[in-house]
Amino acid sequence: MMNSTALAIFTKTIGLSKLKTRLSPTMTETEIHKLHLLNCQAIEETVHMLKSIDSFWALAESQAIGQDIWSGLPNLDQGTGSLGERLFHIFETLRPQYKNIIFIGADSPQINHSTIERSTELLKSYDFVLGPATDGGYYLFAGKENVSKDIWSSVPYSSCDTYFVFKNKLEAIGTVAILESMTDIDDQSSLSHVIKEFAQLPIIRPTQQRIIEHLKRYS
Repeated sequence: MMNSTALAIFTKTIGLSKLKTRLSPTMTETEIHKLHLLNCQAIEETVHMLKSIDSFWALAESQAIGQDIWSGLPNLDQGTGSLGERLFHIFETLRPQYKNIIFIGADSPQINHSTIERSTELLKSYDFVLGPATDGGYYLFAGKENVSKDIWSSVPYSSCDTYFVFKNKLEAIGTVAILESMTDIDDQSSLSHVIKEFAQLPIIRPTQQRIIEHLKRYS
């Protein structure tokens, strides 16, 4: 029996896209790439704990589809265009097969599987769920109702207003539940906050501990 919920992890591939440029010169390119691999590994370990959710890598580059690094989960191509257009593309790709759609990124490796599971519980009472990021964006979107391409494309991404604009647009078409805030790994100032959020987890897995050790060298 097919699960009713799909989760897409939006990420980029080393060597095909630039990664976390705001961490430079705090980290070398090699260290940024190492962190990216650890983040992706930690996220994959987290989603493998979700027994009633089908998880996918949503890859920014079509040529990355099928690479060994992404073999742990089915691959989806984000398509082309702006971030809003790519979010819409993945949403529309999954919508025919799944009642609930969840989006996360690979830059919040401290996200707990219980947070993701809570979003599915909230969708029983709400149309949408948002997890606000401390930089003004959002680290999680979950929805069970259609979201038009116009809405996805009109949100100012990578802005301090991203979350509030998106939240307002979703509230215009349905009910929205809000999760606790969380920090994305974006720049040097975010690192200490992520370390503190890791410390709040009930269990820290070995890969997550390696991320903490990596971040402590630069925070």
